Amino acid sequence: MRKSIVAAILPLVIVGLVIFFYAQKDEDNRNDTDTVMTTVGCEDVDTIKVKAKASDLEDNLDTYLVTAKDILGKSSEGGLQTNYALQGRNQVIKQTFYSETGKSEVEYYLDEGRVFYFTKKNSTYELPISVDPRADVKHLELNEFYLGSDQTLCLWYSDQVQQENTQPARDTVMFLLSDLQ
Repeated sequence: MRKSIVAAILPLVIVGLVIFFYAQKDEDNRNDTDTVMTTVGCEDVDTIKVKAKASDLEDNLDTYLVTAKDILGKSSEGGLQTNYALQGRNQVIKQTFYSETGKSEVEYYLDEGRVFYFTKKNSTYELPISVDPRADVKHLELNEFYLGSDQTLCLWYSDQVQQENTQPARDTVMFLLSDLQ
């Protein structure tokens, strides 16, 4: 009787283990694919060259056509976007978002209509602006984002310390890029 129970259960256990290991292998392959997908075009990212290219664009701001518009609904106190274009193509886009307790300044640098690098500077005030409109900055954080040729996040730094390229970081980058015009 015992032998027949073991004989009946053993194949079920083996089939279950095989299914488990195949499912685990499939999950590992999905994670590998995700990593590969997020690094397309990243092999050529040289942070020194990228910053030099952005600096060249910044140095030429006075030669670009400048347009500005209000940004509503993205922050509690509103925002402003300034586009710097050459021959109808944005070269630099600067956004400033205001809140009661700070502001966020984002500067995007483009090549052939695609963002290749951007910075996001977050400032926190000592006091809310409703209390002191000229409040000093209590804390400043600078984030730098280096993008691949398909605008995926290759690497990023927060206050000059390289950060992990996680899915939430990639999602944040896609969100920030989604509203650019």
